[in-house]
Amino acid sequence: MYTRLLLMALAFCKLFAITLHVQAVTVNDQQSLLESCSDDTFLSVSVSSPKRDIIPLAQLRIIDPTSREQGVHVVGKTIPNSRYENVVELPQTPNRSRVHAIEVCGAKEGKYKISIYEHGDDSYRLSVRIGATNSLIVTLPSRDGHVRNCSFVFKNKNDPTFQNKSNGVYLMWLDRNGRPSIYPDADR
Repeated sequence: MYTRLLLMALAFCKLFAITLHVQAVTVNDQQSLLESCSDDTFLSVSVSSPKRDIIPLAQLRIIDPTSREQGVHVVGKTIPNSRYENVVELPQTPNRSRVHAIEVCGAKEGKYKISIYEHGDDSYRLSVRIGATNSLIVTLPSRDGHVRNCSFVFKNKNDPTFQNKSNGVYLMWLDRNGRPSIYPDADR
């Protein structure tokens, strides 16, 4: 009986923590930097719920091609002109465009590493976006306490080794060996 009460109390505490998280992110949502970053290359790495209506319990960190960082657990130099926030990507539809994002104005071309610190067991969307139209999106299952790592590359130049070309930008997931891949090689 004691064990059952303890399990019920733990479940209630977890539900209460999730409720507080969802309420907190709706109050602190920021508008995306995309519009104010029109002259520089805009990069967004984000997590959202599959319907984009709530922020999942996941934290992000990226490392850029020059080993600068942004997100949670940053230990080195921070990426200039970047932020790590809860963001509303489309102000006209805030209830359907909430994301937890790292946004960078003036992003450098090259290979980026992503670490996702998963909390809870709900699936989430991982999105990488360059500018307004070039994006990579995948839905991943979450495992509480798991850290998922993956990589992507983007280039503004004509490079025949990258095939996901749109508007002069190459954006592609990379496998563990650094080769272009259809899906992120993300510790499935």
